[in-house]
Amino acid sequence: MDAIVAMLSRNFPNPTTEAGRIEGQRHVRNFVRRYPDLAGLLQFDDRPVLYQGQTAHAVAIPAGGRLPRALVAFGARVGLALYRHHFGRPAPAGASIHSSWHPNAHLDSDESIEELLRSMGQAQTLAQGRWHVSEQFRFWSAAPSDAPDLFCCFAAFRQSFGVLAVVDPNGPRYDDDHLQFSPGFLQGFVV
Repeated sequence: MDAIVAMLSRNFPNPTTEAGRIEGQRHVRNFVRRYPDLAGLLQFDDRPVLYQGQTAHAVAIPAGGRLPRALVAFGARVGLALYRHHFGRPAPAGASIHSSWHPNAHLDSDESIEELLRSMGQAQTLAQGRWHVSEQFRFWSAAPSDAPDLFCCFAAFRQSFGVLAVVDPNGPRYDDDHLQFSPGFLQGFVV
């Protein structure tokens, strides 16, 4: 899962230094080496689009299958980590996590995502002392006042993609049609 995320997070913006290009190429090679069958599923649109004043290429990932499942599972993992960051404790064992991933084009063009982010306030990043990763990772999070134990977050990785996660400590609320995770799901998770 980490090789997939590392490669996709270098998709945009394009590296501006030789070291950045080498790092991006290393992540692409690692992804292809670990998941040769999944590499053929990625479709880069060869028609560039203007995104935040820069030229970008959209990545299309077909619905269903292992690749989108890995990205949704990554979103659930991020949701659990940010839940712990927000509340200062891990999500209960019986909690359910619902997540989705969004390509870079949605980060600024999906009105429902933009409305959700506005409702959650300013973006945050993780920091240790004076060191922070705001250019690589930012997130929005909130617990609704009418359901304070429910937690919602959206995390953006560089300008490449984002994940939305909702952690419900009271357990599943949906039928099996929705892909749901629970704490501990990473043990034995296979891409």
